[in-house]
Amino acid sequence: MAAETEAEILDAIEAAQAVSASGEGRWRQVQRLRCLEEDAARAALGVALAASHAELVPLVAERVALGIEADAAQRALDHLAKAEHWQWQIGTWATGSGEGLVSMLAVRTLQLARAWLCSALAAADPARKHEALALLTEIKNDPNDVASDLMPELRTLQARLDPAAGSESRRRTRP
Repeated sequence: MAAETEAEILDAIEAAQAVSASGEGRWRQVQRLRCLEEDAARAALGVALAASHAELVPLVAERVALGIEADAAQRALDHLAKAEHWQWQIGTWATGSGEGLVSMLAVRTLQLARAWLCSALAAADPARKHEALALLTEIKNDPNDVASDLMPELRTLQARLDPAAGSESRRRTRP
C-alpha cells in the first residue's frame, strides 16, 4: 500500500534515508527520497499525490491562490527544498545531455513550486518575497532554457510578486 498521509510519507522518508546511508542501492534510494519529499509537500498542501511531477507547479499555484496556512506552506517548502537537493544529486549521475536536461527541468520545476510557496509567506516575512524573486531569476537565467514550458506560471508569479514588473514582462513578450 502506498503512503498517503503526511505522517506515513515521513516514516517512508526516514526508512529510505536509513537505507541510503548504508550505501546499498543508493541511486535507487535517492530517487525514492526525491519522490517521497515531493509527496510530503503535496500532502502538507492537501493536493493530489497521484498527479504527475509536471502538474506540481499548477497544483501549488492553485493552492496558494486559494489561500494556505503558513504552517502548511512552510512544511511544503521544506520538503520541496529537500526534493530539490535530491534532484541535484540525481543530475550528477546523468550519463548524457538528455538525462541532464530532464534532471534540470525537474530542478527548475521544484524551484518554481518553492517560489510560489515563498510568495504565500511573503506578507508575513518580506525576506520570502526576495527568496521567491531569486528563484525566479535563477529559473529564467537557466543557460539551457529547460524551463521554457514553465514560463506562463513564472510570469503569473512574477506579476503576483511585482505587478509593475509583471506588466512590463507581458509588454515585452507581445508580438
